Amino acid sequence: METKGTAGRAISPWALILASLAAGCGGGGKTMTVEVAVARAWPVEASARLYRDDAAVLPDTIRMVLMDGTSFAQAWGQATSALDQPPPPPEIDFARHMAVFVGAGRSHPGDQIQVDSVGFRREADSQRPGREIEVIYFVVRTTVEADPFPGESFPIEIIRVDRSEAPVRWEERRSGG
Repeated sequence: METKGTAGRAISPWALILASLAAGCGGGGKTMTVEVAVARAWPVEASARLYRDDAAVLPDTIRMVLMDGTSFAQAWGQATSALDQPPPPPEIDFARHMAVFVGAGRSHPGDQIQVDSVGFRREADSQRPGREIEVIYFVVRTTVEADPFPGESFPIEIIRVDRSEAPVRWEERRSGG
């Protein structure tokens, strides 16, 4: 899209945008500061991945943050319920860490789920308009097998992360298929 200027020359849309911004910034001696909320995120390390399987029949999607030993033991029991000899749950210092349990629900063999990354960001506080809060977010990736075998599976993963009391948000990503 081009616009004709007063001399008949073509003006690009970008020039109009820049001119509008420049006009809005001048005069008055007031400085306007715009803060941009920057998200910080990092990948989940292999050493933080505690358990992955697809055999336990957990047909519903699972997104859980486990903050204590009792809830972790219960989730571990569900996750390992299909095994004849389930492994004991790993020791977690819940004063310093928490566990995250994700499940894809009823899926096809070959489908997978994992927590790709963990991060913090600021977002609007729904309880106090005009204010922001920091939240922790987990990026959960479900990978769907392009040509699945017949049957069903129930992919799950349990990870350990540093403890946070921040509100939790989930970001879902899907790939494959």
